[in-house]
Amino acid sequence: MRPGFILVLFILLVIVTSVFGKSSGEGNTNIAPQASRRFDIINQANYPSFTLVSTNLYGDFESPPPAPHEIGPESTYSFQVKRDYFYITEAFATYNVVTRFREVIGSFEIKMRLNTHVPSTTIVSKVGSDFTLDNGNTYVYVRNFIPET
Repeated sequence: MRPGFILVLFILLVIVTSVFGKSSGEGNTNIAPQASRRFDIINQANYPSFTLVSTNLYGDFESPPPAPHEIGPESTYSFQVKRDYFYITEAFATYNVVTRFREVIGSFEIKMRLNTHVPSTTIVSKVGSDFTLDNGNTYVYVRNFIPET
């Protein structure tokens, strides 16, 4: 190949990368929303109602990490857990279950896990008998315990 031909190819390469290489946000290269997965904690307590008060939040949460919070009756809180295509990512949330009189009647910890594309939730621990936990791939329902008659 001749040096002139290589120079022309190099110039074309520079032009193409400068035109098509920019992101649509012009300098914003954050692709975090595409690289995370949503998990939900759903408080379905109705009567008697209770509130879920976060006590410990740690792990591979998307930035910014979640702040301490409360989930009232019939409310939902969503987390974004980072996705890494080469590693398993995990985030943990611990809650106290609190009555409307601010009495702690129990607690639980959940693990939110992403194994590449497969999400899962695990109940790590549960203390208390006045509520039940029902978990699926990307959610945990917290409900009143209703004994069978």
